[in-house]
Amino acid sequence: VAFLFYLGISFGGISFGTPIDISSNPGIEGLGSFTGSVVYSFVNDTQGQLTIELTNTSSDDSGYITGLAFLFPEDSIDVSSVTSDNTNFTDELEFPVSARPFEDYDSGITTKGSWLGGGTPKTGIAGGDTAKFYFNLTGTGLSSLGATDFASNDNFLAVRFRGFESGAGSDKVTGGG
Repeated sequence: VAFLFYLGISFGGISFGTPIDISSNPGIEGLGSFTGSVVYSFVNDTQGQLTIELTNTSSDDSGYITGLAFLFPEDSIDVSSVTSDNTNFTDELEFPVSARPFEDYDSGITTKGSWLGGGTPKTGIAGGDTAKFYFNLTGTGLSSLGATDFASNDNFLAVRFRGFESGAGSDKVTGGG
């Protein structure tokens, strides 16, 4: 069963996806960086789950990842709920997510209620730490999608960093597969 799961073979009507590695592009300020993976699985044609795992690989380990936003590969997708294994991420960002200075994104989650936020962060993903985010999706045609449909765009993910340089520095970074 583990072998079938790894290969992404459908089992009992549920598709288990194969992870796609993702990494950051250079950030606006050159401070933040991340690596991670994207897994997509579907229950049926109208329900799926996108799992994004991020590791904060910033060289200045005082910075925290405090938000992320992503693009859907198709317009017919909505997010029904978002959770994380990092309990500091509680605020879902709904369409359109203004991920300035980048374009508007489709969905996201933060520790502070908005993409930009303010002040010195006390929570998030610290340097060297990892967290997973689970986006439960609804829509049409979800059984025809795979992780590469989400992660193939070089800017499908935008990540917000705060707290560099004694709390004053921040960065905004895009990334993809």
